Amino acid sequence: LEADSPFMPYSPIILAGVLRDWRAWAAVYTIVALLLGICLTLTVLGLFYAPLLTVLLASPSLAALAFIWARLVGRLACRAGTQKPKRPRRKRPAPEPALNTAGPGPA
Repeated sequence: LEADSPFMPYSPIILAGVLRDWRAWAAVYTIVALLLGICLTLTVLGLFYAPLLTVLLASPSLAALAFIWARLVGRLACRAGTQKPKRPRRKRPAPEPALNTAGPGPA
């Protein structure tokens, strides 16, 4: 819980991770959506044809889906935690001109 509250979903660190690794976040939620769609489709179809068998088979598959989702989100958190944020480069000040301490040149 980055914001120290389960009711505060916004966190600048997480938002920066989403913007930096948007492909990884998209891949995770695409995979989870596909798996959830498959599990729910099979569950709904099974309830019409074999309700008791569906309950016995759907429970472990939905539990496995929850574990897969948690593992993928954990990998995202690990990836976000190991990457350092990109900081803008600071401009270096222009060097000061060298002072001539030897005095006037040869006469």
